[in-house]
Amino acid sequence: MINYSKAFSRPMATAALLASYADDAHRFTDKSVLLTGDPATLATKNGALCFLNSLRLLPRMVSHVDVVLPSLSNDLLCRAKALAVAIQFGQQVNFLDHVVGWDRYDAILNVGTSVRKDLPWTVINSNGWVARVSSGGQSIPGDSDVYNPVGALGAAAFGVADVFKRLIKLRSNRAELFNGLQFSFYDYSTSPVAIGPDLPKQLRMPASLLAGCGALGNGIALLISQLNPVGVIWLVDLQKFGDENLGTCVLLGPDGVGQDKVKYLEEFLKTTPRLAVYPLCSDVEVARKELEGKGFFPKFVFGGFDNVPARHQLQEFWPDCIFDGAIGDFGAQVCTHVWADDQACLKCQFVEISQESHLTIGSRLTGLAAERIANAEDVVTHDDVVRAPDHFKDQLNKQVGKKICSVIEEASAKALSSEAQKKNFSPSVPFVACVSAALVVGRALRQILDKKSVRPARFMFDVLVGPDGGESLSESPRKTCKCVTHKTAIQQWRSVREGAHAV
Repeated sequence: MINYSKAFSRPMATAALLASYADDAHRFTDKSVLLTGDPATLATKNGALCFLNSLRLLPRMVSHVDVVLPSLSNDLLCRAKALAVAIQFGQQVNFLDHVVGWDRYDAILNVGTSVRKDLPWTVINSNGWVARVSSGGQSIPGDSDVYNPVGALGAAAFGVADVFKRLIKLRSNRAELFNGLQFSFYDYSTSPVAIGPDLPKQLRMPASLLAGCGALGNGIALLISQLNPVGVIWLVDLQKFGDENLGTCVLLGPDGVGQDKVKYLEEFLKTTPRLAVYPLCSDVEVARKELEGKGFFPKFVFGGFDNVPARHQLQEFWPDCIFDGAIGDFGAQVCTHVWADDQACLKCQFVEISQESHLTIGSRLTGLAAERIANAEDVVTHDDVVRAPDHFKDQLNKQVGKKICSVIEEASAKALSSEAQKKNFSPSVPFVACVSAALVVGRALRQILDKKSVRPARFMFDVLVGPDGGESLSESPRKTCKCVTHKTAIQQWRSVREGAHAV
C-alpha cells in the first residue's frame, strides 16, 4: 500500500524551502495540470520523447494531470496510457478526448512551438542536443527532426520546472519563467545555440558502470536506454526504493517500492536488446573489489551519488572517464575526469570538510561558549544562559545546574538522530535530477563522438534560474592528491589490467 504523503514528501519539502519566495508553496500538489501537444511536433521522435518524459515527471509533483492528444497520435496515445498505468501511484492521470475549459488549469504544458499569453502556458520542444522552453511572449523554433534523447529530456525537465514555478506561484525575485530559452547540452551554449552532431544509429558504449541508482541514476538509465546502445553495464547501489522515491525517480512506479534499486533498473534496461546489464547490490568499495575479482574494469563510470566518500571510492576504479552528476535543492551539475587529460579527479574536486575541534562542535550544538566547553565538569549557570544565542536560551535555562559534559552528550545524541534522518531523507524535485542526468549523459556522448577531452571539467547552474547563469570550472589536480602522487603507479596498474583483461 503506497503512502501518498511520503510519495510527495520530497517535492513538498523542496517547495517549502521556497516559502519566502512563493505564495502557494504549501499546497501545490492539489492543483491541476494539462499536458498536450501540437500534431506536427508530436509526430517527430523528439516531440514524442518530450511528451512522454513530461508525463513521467508531472504526476510526481501534482495529484491531477489531464492529458489531451490529437487524434492522429494513436501510437503515442497507446504508449502514454501504458506509461501512465506503470508509473502513477493514485488516480492522477486522466486521458481526455478534448480540452474542457482551458481556464480551469493552474498550468498547461504543451509540446509544440507557440505560446499563449492568455493562459498559464508553457511550450517545449527539442532538436538535436538543444532543449527549448518558453512561458513568456516569445515562441520557439519548430524544427525537431534531429533525434537526440538528451535534448528531449532536458526540454521536458525545463518545461516541468516552469510548471512547478506556476504551481507554487514563485515570485520573480527568486526566478522568472523562461522566455524563449534554448540550451545546448553539447557545448552549453544559449545564444547562438549549437544543435550538435548527429548521433550514430547504434551507440557502441565502452564497458560502463552506473553507481547510484536513485533519482539521478534513473535519469541516466532512461537516456542510455534511448540511445540504442551496444555494450556492457554494471549497476551498483546498496539501497531499496521507498515510497518517498516515487516523487523523484523518473522510472519508478509503485511496483518498484521495496525492490533493490539495481534490480529495478536492471529490469528496465534489459529491454534494450544489445546491452548486457548486471546488477550488484553493494556499496562502492565492496563492488570495486568484487568487479576486479571478476576481471571487469569499467572504462566509463557514471556517478549518481550525493556524498563525498562514495565519489572518492568511485575514483578508485581509475577508469578512462568518470561522469559524475550532482543535484542540490535546485542545482544541477556534471563533473568530468578524463584520465588522459590533466584534470582534477573526483578526489581533487570533492574534498571533505575538515573536522571541527571538540570545543567548536560543543559550542555549536549547545550554545555554550567554547571556553565553557573546555571545563566539561562545571555546571551550567544562569550566566551561561544570558551569554547564549537567543535560540538556545530556553533549552539552557532548563539545564541550569547540570554538568556541561552531560549537556553536550544530550545535544550530540539529538544531532546524530537528526543527521540520520537527513541521510534517509532529503528534499528533491524530479526535474532537477533529469537536468543533471542530461548533463551527465550528454558529456559522455560528446566524449564518445569527439574522442577527446572536453572542457570545462565542471558545469553547474540553478535549474529554476536557467543555464544562462551557469558556471564553468576547469580545475587542475591538487599536488597532494593521489592522482598526482601515485600517477605512475596508477597508470602501470591500468596498463596491466587492460592487458590481462580485455573487455
